[in-house]
Amino acid sequence: MNKKTVWMQRAELKLETAREAFEAIIDGTGDPVEIAEDAIFMLRSRGEPGGGAGYKFLADHLNYQGDDCVYWPFCLEGRVGRGMVGYLGKRYWAHRLMCEMAHGPAPVDKPQAAHSCGYGNEGCINPRHLYWANNSQNQLQRYAQGRGNPNARGPSGMFTKSQIAEMRGLYATGDYTQMQLVERFGCSLGTIQYYLKYRVQRGHEPASEQPNGDRATHD
Repeated sequence: MNKKTVWMQRAELKLETAREAFEAIIDGTGDPVEIAEDAIFMLRSRGEPGGGAGYKFLADHLNYQGDDCVYWPFCLEGRVGRGMVGYLGKRYWAHRLMCEMAHGPAPVDKPQAAHSCGYGNEGCINPRHLYWANNSQNQLQRYAQGRGNPNARGPSGMFTKSQIAEMRGLYATGDYTQMQLVERFGCSLGTIQYYLKYRVQRGHEPASEQPNGDRATHD
């Protein structure tokens, strides 16, 4: 399944969700507030329908024998681009649930569902591309695929105040996702999250250098 097909499916699901919500409000067949809230949830989840459609998609591809990536057509987590699915009242990463279905529960010493293809951040759930790994194995695979942390300063980044201000400013515009900032600044997702939120929250940043401080955008 190519990416164009996947995005077409997502668009059709979102349009159908909006149309059903509009018709229900016009017909007076339900509470407008509840209908709107349900529609917003569906649209934010990029149209994942009820009735176990996400799980069915995984089950239908459990024995997939192709070498190409199989892209998740439903809900994606916006920061990291991975699929999400509801199953038995719980939320799962779609690739992790597929890994469990294909390879059994995660071993205690290998708790991470890793991708051999390098396209986990685009929603690949091909069971042949998934395997259980420990963190070291997963990170080594990321480096081998050219997705490791390229920041010469190390995983913590140690960015200057002007770089931090730029990072926060770009994110505040809504035009950049956290993963796009990872690519722009050449660091890990955890580093981006630290500077966007946790550095202030954990009291690691002087008040004068916080986003609302006088020195937030100056060296």
